[in-house]
Amino acid sequence: MTDIFDHASELEELHRQRALESHKSRESSPSDDCVSCGAIIPQARKKALPECNLCIGCATIKELRRKP
Repeated sequence: MTDIFDHASELEELHRQRALESHKSRESSPSDDCVSCGAIIPQARKKALPECNLCIGCATIKELRRKP
């Protein structure tokens, strides 16, 4: 049975792979990149939360780690 930590680890690996693929395929401005994994933050997320600097996956992992 997987727990939330296994799921978070899988998400982290997925986002890391996507970030690497993204950087190989095109250049982007630093403000559009997740500071944790380097994945491109979708424009819809940046529009809704202009100050965000984490992609959805990394933000989820951060939230899961905060919970006791």
